[in-house]
Amino acid sequence: MPYVFTEQGIAVISAVLKSDVAVEVSIKIMNSFVKMRRFLISNQELFSRLDRIELKQLETDKKLEEVFNYLDTNTEVKQNIFFDGQIYDTFSFIVRLVKKAN
Repeated sequence: MPYVFTEQGIAVISAVLKSDVAVEVSIKIMNSFVKMRRFLISNQELFSRLDRIELKQLETDKKLEEVFNYLDTNTEVKQNIFFDGQIYDTFSFIVRLVKKAN
């Protein structure tokens, strides 16, 4: 036996089951379907906006991922040494230091 019925399925069950409790429960379920339909219709624009926001968020996430991947693969690491208030590339600093030693 299924755990969920459609609105039409509830109408059929209420026609078959004749006890007072069955009729009362069927009416409550039918009213719930009506309320749910009204809720969905009245908030349709909100759901549509949420869908658009979600799509935009996915696009933004994809673009950010591309930017981060680009930065990770195209960033050259430079190590600098501070010497007398100046910034020197490590290699040029070592070359000058070796020349002074000679």
